[in-house]
Amino acid sequence: MFASLILNINISWGQEVSDFFINHHTNKKHKILAKHCYDIIEYRNSKIIITANYYGINYLIGKKWRHHPLDNLSRLPAKFDRLVTDQKTNNKYYIGGGNQCGLFYIQGDSIAYKSIISATENKQKLGGGLVKIYQTNEKVYYLGKSSGGVIYEKLSQTKTTISPISNLNARVTYFKDQGQIYAKKQSGEVYLLRGTRWVLQSTTIFNRFRLRYYQRLDDQLAIGINDSNQVYLQQGERTHFQLIEQLTQLIPSTEDIFIAKLKDKVVYLVVGSSLLTYHPLTKKARVLKNFNQLVLHDFTFDEQGNVWLGTSNGVVYVELRSDLKVKENTNKIYKSYQRAGVRFDIIQGSKQVNVSEAINRKPSKTIAGLGYIHNVMLQNERYFVCTQKGLYALDKETWQPTQILKGNIQNIFFQKGNDDKGMFWVIGSYGLKVFDTKFKLLAERKLKSNKSIFASILYKQNLFYSTKTEFFRIKLEMGKERIQNFRIDQIKFDDKVRYDFRLEIHNDQLYIINARGLFVFNHKTGIAEGFSRNIKGLKKNKYGNYDQAFSNFLKINEKEYLISPVMLREGLTKSFPVILNKENPQSYAMNSYGLKRIGDAYITWLYQRGDGIIELIGQDKIIEYDHSKKKEYNQPFKAFVREVSFKKKIQDSTRNQKFEDEYIYHGFTRQPKTLELPYPHNTLTFTYASDSWAAYERNLYSYQLIGLDDDWSDWSTEQKKEYTHLREGTYTFKVRCKNIYGTISSVDSYTFTILPPWHRTAWAYALYVLAGLTLLIGGSYGYSRYRSRKLYLRNQHLELVVAERTEEIKVQKETIEIANEELTKANQRLREERDEKVKIYMQEATEAANKLQKVRNTLNEKGIEAVKRMIGNEIEGVDEFAIVREKVHQEFPVFAETIDQAFIDKKVTKLVWQVGHCLKLGMSPMETGETLSISNRSVSVHGTKLRKLGILEPIKKA
Repeated sequence: MFASLILNINISWGQEVSDFFINHHTNKKHKILAKHCYDIIEYRNSKIIITANYYGINYLIGKKWRHHPLDNLSRLPAKFDRLVTDQKTNNKYYIGGGNQCGLFYIQGDSIAYKSIISATENKQKLGGGLVKIYQTNEKVYYLGKSSGGVIYEKLSQTKTTISPISNLNARVTYFKDQGQIYAKKQSGEVYLLRGTRWVLQSTTIFNRFRLRYYQRLDDQLAIGINDSNQVYLQQGERTHFQLIEQLTQLIPSTEDIFIAKLKDKVVYLVVGSSLLTYHPLTKKARVLKNFNQLVLHDFTFDEQGNVWLGTSNGVVYVELRSDLKVKENTNKIYKSYQRAGVRFDIIQGSKQVNVSEAINRKPSKTIAGLGYIHNVMLQNERYFVCTQKGLYALDKETWQPTQILKGNIQNIFFQKGNDDKGMFWVIGSYGLKVFDTKFKLLAERKLKSNKSIFASILYKQNLFYSTKTEFFRIKLEMGKERIQNFRIDQIKFDDKVRYDFRLEIHNDQLYIINARGLFVFNHKTGIAEGFSRNIKGLKKNKYGNYDQAFSNFLKINEKEYLISPVMLREGLTKSFPVILNKENPQSYAMNSYGLKRIGDAYITWLYQRGDGIIELIGQDKIIEYDHSKKKEYNQPFKAFVREVSFKKKIQDSTRNQKFEDEYIYHGFTRQPKTLELPYPHNTLTFTYASDSWAAYERNLYSYQLIGLDDDWSDWSTEQKKEYTHLREGTYTFKVRCKNIYGTISSVDSYTFTILPPWHRTAWAYALYVLAGLTLLIGGSYGYSRYRSRKLYLRNQHLELVVAERTEEIKVQKETIEIANEELTKANQRLREERDEKVKIYMQEATEAANKLQKVRNTLNEKGIEAVKRMIGNEIEGVDEFAIVREKVHQEFPVFAETIDQAFIDKKVTKLVWQVGHCLKLGMSPMETGETLSISNRSVSVHGTKLRKLGILEPIKKA
């Protein structure tokens, strides 16, 4: 839930200590990083963290550590554990250990190592191990276990041997003070190094105070620890030592690893597994961090004032300069209340409450078994616990609960009366009850939505309470001796509200926290007035509501409010704590300040302690926020191009080709002049980083390749960019970083040139021109013959083309004539078909006229009834034949087409055409005759004709 790794600390309840944000770099997470990291420094030029290890050095380039073995020629590991920066040159370092000692330079973008003491010399002159590296003027002293050593002259690059102390049978301790080097035997004798020999000293501060550790911090301040682990501070005069009792008490008697450094007038000490501080001005000492199983070898500070520690298991980064601290929520606290110097922590699940002193958090009592706990209140100098089972009073001495009332009690308040007796307001699922100081019932009233009361508070002798969606005020109307009536008014809001109300009183003002916004109650108008309508930096949705639902609220001062709106993101409910800064009465600006360091977290409660520290209580962690501690969040920092590489094609033992990264720049110092790369090396990879170490994994980077990209890239956490198949030209890669506080770094750049391929170089183009001129001059001799031959071949070709075109015209003419002939025949057929159809229509018209004449004769001879019967039979026959014809066309489409064509060609009459349809459908001669109003004999005759024409199938004999 929280961004950085927090080391596990076993802490019993009531003794939780706040921790810093810590990032532990281990061999498990960073495969190249050695397990034991000893002396550690920061390379100031490019903000690279460097640490000595068993095999060489490790250096941090961002998310990754790199290993450099220094001496690749030695068969034995160097066993480096001491690392010192040259006093005058930032890129020069002295290093040593159990086998080798030497120095290395950071030159350009590479590391160059020079051996000063070989493994054999180490064993002979240093006793098989280096203890200290000191510098004075132009000399470097490598001092070993045996009190022997080597002096290295920086200018002449020569070395001389220091003779060991005689009769030495144990390891010595070295000190450096005022440019002088001392050695102290375990027996207590102290020796001063003069030239190359040790001279016994009778009286020094080292044997006077029996010091076994001494470190000068600056010109006026030094620290020493004696054989009894007593800590002394030397201020001003060299002989004046003051015993520091507070530090002495913090140092275990068994520890023998001591390192002290001064930062911003504060003394930082590494003692065994602990990091301590001592303020000489305030004379206060404390343990900043205990790392338990780790052994701390050395530490250094970065420019932001945070500390890096070389340990027995990697490197640890401790963010000292944050205004936030974090601790495990080991007790699973859900919410906390401070009542008159007593702290009540309600545990997750709300069925247990822990009671402790508010300041030093000494454990006192755990109270459980009371049911679901709603609240803990201090009213009329008595502590009450409001639970689902009832109301309990707590004994101040034993914290033993005593049940006073039964039922689901939400809250209790005490209101003083004019007679100083007062009364208790008790609100619960049954409604509101008013009791005297002895809990004698005075009055009661059922409330709207008794079972869904969310919050309640007593403000200006009025009780305010909320349901899921509404907010009410209750006033008591008093008589002379008793309560006359309860007056309940619904409070109106001047803006939209939704479920979940929380009520707080700050500086005699009632604040209402609702999911939709923040309100303050105007006692004069009786209206809840919203003051969170215009929050700069907080987005609203299309309905005009904030995407966040406000849940927790804490007023810091008159112009600042701490809120934790609940964010709905992909279905997960998360809290995003912010501070609202009041710009004017109607406008606020959202500012996360250092709260951005937390990241996404589910905050269940905001609690301000008596010392002013605000606790943001989460499910797994508790964040301590010191608002009074002002931190500069816009502190400038830098982005760095850490590495540049190109893809190099290689061939392995099996003759398979593959690509490897060939590094051309390591980013230790300023880049060299513009590098020129051959065209095959036109696929480059850039690795970049920054020196803003807080929540480093959440830093965002943007890059641009001048010469290719038109604009900066989008922000991303990615720290590597590859460009493939770049064309020839000069490019500049630029990178910048944006940290969690929104501060943008300076821009770092790397310039390089891709050379063109050989066929696009200037000399290649010159060769092309020369070849062209040679061809032009050399070809002029045969040009005439070539031209004549070309004309002859051209004429031959034209003659052939003319012949081919003539033949094509003839073929096209013949094709057109054939097409015209076919078109004439088609027109003739169309005219004939038209004439035939006209004849058919004429025949149809003639038959219709004959039938009409027949009808007229029948009318004259037989009367109207005979005509009706005649026409009815005719219509019935037509209708029946229409049905027959439709069926034939559906079932026998080939037959229908054949007989229709015969009818058109006048091979058959209409009657024969009709008979054919009926017989094809399977109708008998009798049925056919009835349908067409003809005799059976006529049907047989017409059927015979159709069979002769092949239109109907012959009758099969049985």
